[in-house]
Amino acid sequence: MQTCIGSKRKPKKQSGWSRKKGKNYKEQQGITKANPATPERSKSDATDQQELKRLYKEAIRHVHPDKFVNEDADKSQRATALTVQLNDMYESGDLDELKGFYEHIISGNAMSHVAYAPATAVNPAAMMAYLQKKKEALRQNLQDTMSSELYKVLTTYENPQDFIAEVALQFEAKIKQLEKRTRKSRASKS
Repeated sequence: MQTCIGSKRKPKKQSGWSRKKGKNYKEQQGITKANPATPERSKSDATDQQELKRLYKEAIRHVHPDKFVNEDADKSQRATALTVQLNDMYESGDLDELKGFYEHIISGNAMSHVAYAPATAVNPAAMMAYLQKKKEALRQNLQDTMSSELYKVLTTYENPQDFIAEVALQFEAKIKQLEKRTRKSRASKS
């Protein structure tokens, strides 16, 4: 920092990144975050990220809403919906899901297919493959949902509010038990 000659102002402190470490500075000790990724794995992750980015960019070129500004409103809305789906898949980082959706877009079915009108599919084989992948993903989601605790509660209890009341009673009993222990330990220390 430069100061004018004869000026009584002190120079401003620099940001935290360039500050020197003081004489009492100590390095962090204890638990350190280990890097579980091996160099081989990080290379595959990097290539997966590049592939994800490449697929996303190529697919977005085909369905970006700006490309369909002069088309009818239905196509523009479909392009917007596809772009939102594509963005969500890209942000989630699921390469397999993005590949399937990419193939659906590139086949031409994404923009031309009208629901419940099979004749509108540009590439029926690609559409069938996409729908089978989608069906398998839905089947897996259903399986996960059916094995969740929430599903068990909702199907076991006639009124799920009863479950909440049971849990509340269990917590109250546990709190009373802990309070008794705390009183006993305080009394023994006195």
